[in-house]
Amino acid sequence: MGHPTIGSRPRPISIVKGGDVVSRRPKSNSPSGVARGGDTPTFAERPARPLREYPAPPELIRAVLGPSNSYLRTYGLGECSVIVTREFGNWHLSIAHPLRYPTWDEIAEARYRILPDGVTMALLLPPRAEYVNVNPNCFQLFQVDPGGPS
Repeated sequence: MGHPTIGSRPRPISIVKGGDVVSRRPKSNSPSGVARGGDTPTFAERPARPLREYPAPPELIRAVLGPSNSYLRTYGLGECSVIVTREFGNWHLSIAHPLRYPTWDEIAEARYRILPDGVTMALLLPPRAEYVNVNPNCFQLFQVDPGGPS
């Protein structure tokens, strides 16, 4: 049958129980027709969270700035903290929440409000031996199109 969302438009997955066809996809009021957890609006559809730029703490400046990185900005986005750097000319965004993982909408909002639109960012999972994350509730986005727009 194939994947229900591959192709020009999503198809519901149906199962037969006692002769009745039951849809396993919730109804959606979204323009795309794809349901998102009870039709909650996407980050682009809901009001923007407060975004504030803060001075970077001296210890962060000492740890981050150097020959490979001369750019550092720190922000608050709603309840999340965001750090943006340019490492070897490529964008790097870190987003953290004090009590939980940042939601996908928080990550997307930070990316699209803070970084240039013309760059492609990705959340990477390196081999276990190379995995480093000082804050357990932090995600890292890296620019994956080197030489893209700045």
